Amino acid sequence: EDYYRLLRTTIRYSCLDAGWRFPWFVAKVSYHSPSAPFHETTRSAQQRLWDEGAALPGPDTDTLQSEYREANGMGIHFSLKGLKAHGEAWADILIPYIHSLID
Repeated sequence: EDYYRLLRTTIRYSCLDAGWRFPWFVAKVSYHSPSAPFHETTRSAQQRLWDEGAALPGPDTDTLQSEYREANGMGIHFSLKGLKAHGEAWADILIPYIHSLID
């Protein structure tokens, strides 16, 4: 609940500070390690932001597990291979969105 509330507040106030409601995209991301590949409470909070329209859906980066992580798959951060896959996942979301605005 804290994560959801803080992220929703960040989204709300960043738009207020900017003076317009710009789109926010939130990925499904909660990966910690091969033994804890996702945390359902975090994923549920991200889904709730999507469902309520506070944010648009980003990619599910929890699908990028061991082979995409640093420290021979044991780390939380992406390896070079993971960064490439991460960028491609975001491009798959953002390019169609941008085209929907300009086409």
